[in-house]
Amino acid sequence: MAPKPPKPSTGAAPPSGAVFGLVWPGKAEALAEADAPARAGPCDLGGEDSLVIEGDNLDALKRLQAAHAGRIKLIYIDPPYNTGAAALYPDDFATPRAGRRRAKSGAEDRGRLHAAWLNMIYPRLSLARRLLREDGVIFISIDAAELANLILVCDEVFGEANRIEIFSWVRTTTPAALAGKTKKVVEYLLCYERRRSGQVYRGVEKPVRSANALLNQSNPPGELVFPAGAVTTALPDGTVRAGAYGSAAYDVQLLQDAEVEGGRFVSPLRLRGRFRWRRPIWRRS
Repeated sequence: MAPKPPKPSTGAAPPSGAVFGLVWPGKAEALAEADAPARAGPCDLGGEDSLVIEGDNLDALKRLQAAHAGRIKLIYIDPPYNTGAAALYPDDFATPRAGRRRAKSGAEDRGRLHAAWLNMIYPRLSLARRLLREDGVIFISIDAAELANLILVCDEVFGEANRIEIFSWVRTTTPAALAGKTKKVVEYLLCYERRRSGQVYRGVEKPVRSANALLNQSNPPGELVFPAGAVTTALPDGTVRAGAYGSAAYDVQLLQDAEVEGGRFVSPLRLRGRFRWRRPIWRRS
């Protein structure tokens, strides 16, 4: 007799005790690491009003617990961004029970790097929370590579209800000209409270030091050629004659006549000046 087909899902809620969250290899061991004793090594330097701890920051967080648990008003951490550097993640996706394994695909390799990063950050966040006062707050810098994972981990450690904001930090107005599909200008700052309060937080826009995103007067002169159609302009339709343009502080040479049509240079734009980059900002595939 053929087995009965499974009943269709009714969309019912998950069984009692099920928890929504992020799961990865090594998570249990990472959490247990927060309760393990600090390793022997360099201790603290400083006086009554200041303290410098030399050594691994995980051990430093453990050493602080005895005297400072529940007493810290503000924590700011700038953890290593997940660049995939082997020196930062020597365990190669290993957990005490899983052993070493070699990545077999790009997706598996990315998973390995995410898991290694999470195993690094999880016990540190757990220990940081224990240091905070009830009215304490923590700020965490991060880029897009681990933003989504860090949010889920922080929601678990600090509580989703205590997530205050994900601030965007404009780290540059002149992103790398040779970036791939997109040019990144922002990083992020996560803010969590130990216990949600009425404290008001306000992001402040930082003024840009230079209004010129193309030129840098300290660089040697160079030549850039932008393809036809790549540059928009407010100039009227017609021919822009070759010659000197800009100002005394930001001078640029148009090396050959260029045609404008419909708010765009429809001919190649050949420029010479003290540019921030050696290649065009816009590239055609």
